[in-house]
Amino acid sequence: MFPADTDVWVEGNTIRATITLPDINGPENEIDEMTCRGPWVHTKASADRILNSPDIDLDSNPAGWLVHQPDSPSTWPGGDNPFTTRFEVYDGMSGEATIPAVADGDYVAGVLCGRLPAGQGGIMYDSYRLFPLTVGSPATTPDANGSLEGVGFGSS
Repeated sequence: MFPADTDVWVEGNTIRATITLPDINGPENEIDEMTCRGPWVHTKASADRILNSPDIDLDSNPAGWLVHQPDSPSTWPGGDNPFTTRFEVYDGMSGEATIPAVADGDYVAGVLCGRLPAGQGGIMYDSYRLFPLTVGSPATTPDANGSLEGVGFGSS
């Protein structure tokens, strides 16, 4: 079960995301703390490599979505940067990410949720949600079976 209210969408050439995690860690709840993080954005080709990998099973280990270099910026912004490209929320929190100037193409954004056990030092991801996205009007290219004949390289 995915615990967060999450949405990821495209506006022009900007990817936006919101994540809201209800406060589910009351005194009757035995888990230490819930957390969600994202969006981690891959091109469709990169996402297909993850989804079709014989070594990655997202259902049993959602952290597999974090492999490979993402196409969204790979660092958390700081200082006066107006763009939050990825973020993390905890029980009762919400946040919004803005990833500007994304090249035209097909992408898949992923948001992961899990537990942050006290004293264990790491997130144990147990659920994920993927969002297929199209930015702009990506050019469709035929199968890559052409030839480089007639293509000149360098200056003339």
